[in-house]
Amino acid sequence: MMTPRLAATVVLGALVSSAPHARAQHRFPGLYFAADIQASDVVYTNQPRLPLSKVLFLGDSNALRLQVQNASDTAMSIYVGDLHRDAAFEITAETLPDSAEIPTLSLPAEFELVGQDGRQHAIWQSEIQLQPHQIAEWHATLNMKGPRVSGEYILNVKPRFEGRPSPINLYGTRVTFEVRDTTRQDDLVEQARRRLRHAHFDYVDGNLADASANRAVIEASARRLLTIYPNCADAYEILGLVAQKEGSIAEARRFFQLAVDLVASGQDRLLLAHQDQGTLNKMLERLRADVKAVQQAALKNDFSSGPIGR
Repeated sequence: MMTPRLAATVVLGALVSSAPHARAQHRFPGLYFAADIQASDVVYTNQPRLPLSKVLFLGDSNALRLQVQNASDTAMSIYVGDLHRDAAFEITAETLPDSAEIPTLSLPAEFELVGQDGRQHAIWQSEIQLQPHQIAEWHATLNMKGPRVSGEYILNVKPRFEGRPSPINLYGTRVTFEVRDTTRQDDLVEQARRRLRHAHFDYVDGNLADASANRAVIEASARRLLTIYPNCADAYEILGLVAQKEGSIAEARRFFQLAVDLVASGQDRLLLAHQDQGTLNKMLERLRADVKAVQQAALKNDFSSGPIGR
C-alpha cells in the first residue's frame, strides 16, 4: 500500500558526464531546469500504473538526468558561490512506499556542457557559464537508502543554486517511477533484457581497447537472458547487431532470422503479450530490414572475392 509523505526533504548534489538529448522548446528566453529518470520503456512486462512513470528494478543502479538549459540568444550563468556540489540539489517526496526512505544522489565532480558545437567536459566551480542555447547536464546515480522497497515513488528535484542575470525556471522537477522486484517472470526477463541492452550501448560507444571486454559482457548477458527465457527475440537481435558490427555476416544473418521467426510465429509470447500489433509490425519490419542488409553484404563480399571482383 502506498502512503503519501509530504514535505520530506533531503539535500543532494554533484555531477557526472552524459550524452545530450533533445532540447526542450521554451516559449520565453531564460534558464530552465528539468530532471528525469533514465530508464528505457518496458518491452517484456506490464506498463507502470502511473502516467509518465518509468519502471526500475531492485538491484539495478538507476540514473537521474539533471539539466539547466539556456533558452536565450545571450550568454547566462549558473551561480553557485561557495555551495558544495553535494548540496547542489534538493529532493522532496510526494509519495513513497511504506517504510521507504527518500533516495539520495551520488555523482563525481565532472559534468557536461552540451551545445551546437557538441559536448565538452566541465568541472564544478563558483560560476558556470552557459552560452546561448547551451545545456549544463549532470547524471546522478539514484541511491535507495536503507532496505530497498518496491512500489511507486513521486519525487521533486530542484536546484539550490541560482541563475544570472535571470532566475532559473523550474520546467520539470517531478520524477515518477515504480520500483519492482523480479518475482514475476516477465519482470525478471525485462530486467535481464535491459542489462543486455546496456551492455550493447557500452559496446557501441566504447573504444577499441574496450571492445573485447564489452563483447564478453554482452555474451554473458545474452546467455543469462536466454537461459531465463529462450524465446527472446530481443536477445537475438542484439547478438545479430554485434556480429554484424564485427563483420560476421553469416552469424548476423542467423541471429536476425531467429529474431524474425520468434516474433512472426508467436513463440516470443511475452513480447506478444505486452506489445500491441503496431509495435510488433514495426519490430518485424526492422528485423527483416536487418536480414536484408546482411544478405546484401554477403552478396557484395561474394562478388568482391570472385574472379570478376578480384
